[in-house]
Amino acid sequence: MHIYRHAANGGSLSEPVTSLIKNQTKFISINSSFFEVFFTIKELPYIAVINDQGEFYGILTHGKLLGVLQDAWNVDSGSYVLTIATGEVPGSLTKITKIIDKHTTIASLITMDSQAEDYIRRVLVTLPAGISEEDKNSIVSNLERKGLRVIEVEHLKLPKK
Repeated sequence: MHIYRHAANGGSLSEPVTSLIKNQTKFISINSSFFEVFFTIKELPYIAVINDQGEFYGILTHGKLLGVLQDAWNVDSGSYVLTIATGEVPGSLTKITKIIDKHTTIASLITMDSQAEDYIRRVLVTLPAGISEEDKNSIVSNLERKGLRVIEVEHLKLPKK
């Protein structure tokens, strides 16, 4: 926004980007880590990206960042997402992956921890495309039989309501 305003007011774009932006702590480098990008852009609709010389390289938007997460999650190529709730029990993740590996590969796996008083970890497993409903049901049944709570099963190919 600051760069656009500067250019619209006839300013030179040959100046370093860091001299044009008002809040100079809110930019990222082309070499920034994913977590640095994620937590820097959190409160902004978009953020300036600079190269190693401190020059403007481009703009990263929330939409583009969410697209990266969507790709990592295999939303477009997966079949089902299983949300499994576990406590802080050692070996839960190993148990989950062993059960699923008996039936299919894992397209994506993400863990999310609750910060609530009752420590609950949610494990989201995306199963690859081509898994039958029967195989999915067998995986869910085996997980629950081993004491793992499957709290949600989302079919990624069904139209959203």
